[in-house]
Amino acid sequence: MRFGLVGRSIVCLTGGMPSGGLSLTEFETALGLDRPLSQVATPPVLLADYTRVRLVAQGGQVQLEFKPNAGRDLIRRGAQEILRQVRMHGVQAVGFNVAFRIDTDDDDDLFSAVIRTEVIAQRLGVTTFRPGVKATYDSEHSVDTLSIDPDVADEEAWIGQMNRHHSRDPDQTATNSAIAWLAAASDEVEALLRRLLRPADD
Repeated sequence: MRFGLVGRSIVCLTGGMPSGGLSLTEFETALGLDRPLSQVATPPVLLADYTRVRLVAQGGQVQLEFKPNAGRDLIRRGAQEILRQVRMHGVQAVGFNVAFRIDTDDDDDLFSAVIRTEVIAQRLGVTTFRPGVKATYDSEHSVDTLSIDPDVADEEAWIGQMNRHHSRDPDQTATNSAIAWLAAASDEVEALLRRLLRPADD
């Protein structure tokens, strides 16, 4: 199994943020960014695309996407700054999201340790199929969702997402935990997947 991180993001829902509610100047200063590569500021939409991050705000939703070349320190500072600004308008929910890809070899049975694929195949009346998994569970500070689905364009690949959802504005302890997890997601999520999918006799 070969794991690759595709992207990370933080999504904030507010009770309604007015046009101009986000300061790009303060955002760029906090992250040490140059001016955006492209920018759209047509209320109620704000989009600013930088070399390492992309900021999108529309109505009551603000999303900060971190590109694969974003380092851990930039992710920490970006998440802290966007939360600081959004909290001025009231936070209803926050999600910390990770997208990833798993590549396997022809003879790999990715889910053999957690899914009885032969039983499912028999009951579906097929000889082969490509399974996926989805689980939602409570963690210490959030509700987490993990999903892994077959990549329809590549028979040896799966695409997945992991989300840490807070149904209200998280307190400082929960915020710090989620930001640290997001910054270290390349290690954290891979370790979780290897623990989840390892063969039972390992």
